[in-house]
Amino acid sequence: MAKTKARVTSTHHVAVRFDCPISVIWDDILLGLGSGRQFEEQGYRMAPLGDDPRAYLGGYRMWREETDDPDERLVYISECDDIARRLSLCAYYLGAKARGTVVHATYSAARNNIGHWYQIDCHGTYDLEIDEHSSAADVAAIMIKSKEEMDRYLTASLEVRKQYLEAEHTKKQAY
Repeated sequence: MAKTKARVTSTHHVAVRFDCPISVIWDDILLGLGSGRQFEEQGYRMAPLGDDPRAYLGGYRMWREETDDPDERLVYISECDDIARRLSLCAYYLGAKARGTVVHATYSAARNNIGHWYQIDCHGTYDLEIDEHSSAADVAAIMIKSKEEMDRYLTASLEVRKQYLEAEHTKKQAY
């Protein structure tokens, strides 16, 4: 069956409650994602985008070549609000397998009456390969499954970050 591409967007909102001060969460967002350090910890190489006018608030190129699926992105900071504790990034995925992906993500450290939360709100647009005669219902079924998988992935990544930050905070409190 012949294939075609549909330009689709998937939206995600996840949050995990952390048992540490909100400043610990915000510092992790700002230093880990704003500088790309968190991606370096995952094996990416980094280079600042200092000469790129689109990086007016900062940005970086990140890439990983040693895998079966090379990953390269240009990441631009589009918002950094210390008062609201909110960092927004726009990432352009490059390369043959990137499917023209553009992701807009906002990471925030939030407080409510039951605790401190690390939140991710994002939407990604990309080319989805589908059968030529796919209906809107066919695409919706694919996107529902994809959204569920990405929401699980994002929540799991926050749970890992939670364990790390809470352990680090507990160590600091012990000294």
